Amino acid sequence: SDICAPGFYFTMGISMVLFTNSRLNKLWSWNAIMRHFFLRSIILLVVGRLVNPPFMVPNLVGILLGGAVEDWRNPEKVYNLSNVDEYIKKMVIGVFEVMTGLALVMLIAGVFFLFPMFRLYRERRKVIVKFLGTFIPAEVTGWLFFVLLFTVSNIVIVHYQHGNPRTKDENIWPNRPSENLWEDFLRFFLIPGPVRNDTYASYPVVPWLGVTLLGMGFGFSFLENREQTQIKLGKIAIMFLILFFIIRTFGGSVGNLRGYPRHDGRGDDQFHVEWIIEYFYMSKYPPSISYALFWLSMNFGLIRLFSTKMFDMPDHVGDVRILSFMPHKISKILLIYGRVPLFFYTLHFWIICTCFGIPLVLVNGVDYRVPLPLAIPFWIVLIIVLYPICLRYGKFKQSKPADSWWHLI
Repeated sequence: SDICAPGFYFTMGISMVLFTNSRLNKLWSWNAIMRHFFLRSIILLVVGRLVNPPFMVPNLVGILLGGAVEDWRNPEKVYNLSNVDEYIKKMVIGVFEVMTGLALVMLIAGVFFLFPMFRLYRERRKVIVKFLGTFIPAEVTGWLFFVLLFTVSNIVIVHYQHGNPRTKDENIWPNRPSENLWEDFLRFFLIPGPVRNDTYASYPVVPWLGVTLLGMGFGFSFLENREQTQIKLGKIAIMFLILFFIIRTFGGSVGNLRGYPRHDGRGDDQFHVEWIIEYFYMSKYPPSISYALFWLSMNFGLIRLFSTKMFDMPDHVGDVRILSFMPHKISKILLIYGRVPLFFYTLHFWIICTCFGIPLVLVNGVDYRVPLPLAIPFWIVLIIVLYPICLRYGKFKQSKPADSWWHLI
């Protein structure tokens, strides 16, 4: 999943700009646009509560059948019939994952940054950077906030690591759970970790907001010149990859929260991990600068690849020629899922865990994990099953007015 999170936040920034521009052309007011992003954020928060429970439903079935389940964060904590109510509570509020992070970032970006960046977009000044191309003021603003927010995040995390990225002393902050409102704030905005012993915050707002604002900057660039922006992304993908190797090799604690060159591998007390694994052992929670550079370069490269004109798509498929390097039939199938991403994302978790996870618990007990080669056929079946469902829902959603709640799901 390392490649997914940067792609989520970056493309969310692009889509926020493209959506706003489309609605302004349809004479929506700024109040209506802000209301849309507010409601969308609330829905993402709700979805965040809906996508965690399915992973725990099979274990709940195992507990009800007399089994026992270890706490994923504290192996000494065991759930069984005597404390099943605690497990149900954990299902509901256990972990604040990527949907919560996306909701908070969308809310902040939509309320505080979208309108000022549109004001900048209307200024016709341009900055020309050799090799990379032309940058407009709104795009430069996205870049500046990306660098600033990741710098702040990196400084704060390195400070609280007390010089040791491997420390596990739970008596010192931030290894122990948060205990007051200020520490709760830090958990959700800068330092992921346990919150009040009841839950866990995984996606801090500050660095991920930087990725979304960078995406918003590129959204304005897409409005200005789509094809030039796609070419620019390909060049920046190469630049980010080069910067990754420079920072990873020579950066020390600057940009590297875990792994090489901080001598932090996957070993326990001895650094017996192969150096190549340690080199690519990067921090996702929170995202380090090296992590962001590497995986954003992969996302930028994929966007560039998917927008090549090896195969042209018919005009009715869409204005942005994503997936146009593929034969039309394949790209058309993939777009069925892409037009209903939130619906697909939520539904596929529940189908996996209820239709596959519960039967495995009934056969194998509370441990319902399967080897990867066996999981792949399950995944293929799931994709096939969801295709007609996503197709029908996509057509249903397109039949609704532009301001319908159905377009938020």
